[in-house]
Amino acid sequence: MNRTKNGLLSLAVLSPITVMAHGEGVLVTLYIDIFSILVLLIFIGFLKWKIKGKVLLLFVLILAEFFTFTIFGNIPYQRNALLINAMSVVIPFSSVLGVYLLLRKNFSKQNK
Repeated sequence: MNRTKNGLLSLAVLSPITVMAHGEGVLVTLYIDIFSILVLLIFIGFLKWKIKGKVLLLFVLILAEFFTFTIFGNIPYQRNALLINAMSVVIPFSSVLGVYLLLRKNFSKQNK
């Protein structure tokens, strides 16, 4: 039990949430990205697809995140916070969902 408490304490201290008291609003974008990636990874994990299809969706997710970071990484955050936060969700979700809808018949496990 002591190791668990020490681990949780270390996680709490190292967590970026401790910086929120300083007023760092940029961390909201980080949390949005982490949440959207986790949701999409769970979605990909529970799909009844062949492994090639899941790897393709994972690649599309990584590409969408890279694309989002490349486009919105150089614009001022304070003036464009709403746009950056919205597109951090919309671009990965629409990319993965679009590829899923296009290729669902090709990679489905029932289609052998």
